[in-house]
Amino acid sequence: MNSVTDPLTAWVLEDPHTRAPLALGLLGALLAVPLVIFAVYIFRLATRAIEQQQFPPAGYRMLRTVEPVTGVAAERQGRIVRAMAILLIAGAIALAALLWRLGALITRAA
Repeated sequence: MNSVTDPLTAWVLEDPHTRAPLALGLLGALLAVPLVIFAVYIFRLATRAIEQQQFPPAGYRMLRTVEPVTGVAAERQGRIVRAMAILLIAGAIALAALLWRLGALITRAA
């Protein structure tokens, strides 16, 4: 063990039936938050692409110069990216819920 995990381990072991699910749930939330933030960003990008009928939408900086896709193809790409954002949010929520459930199962088995 090290100096960072020792206090956390001691805290969880004081009342493992309550604190283990809480600790794993908080870990799940901490892992899910960046995924949700990124998903919201790409959802907004996709919405702008659908509205403007251009992918990438005007005003977004690119790493290299690319010819934007326009028309129906841009709308299709925007809808695909929007679906990916929704799946990413669902995955982040599932990750947090599964870690919370894992904590409950671990304490029930102990």
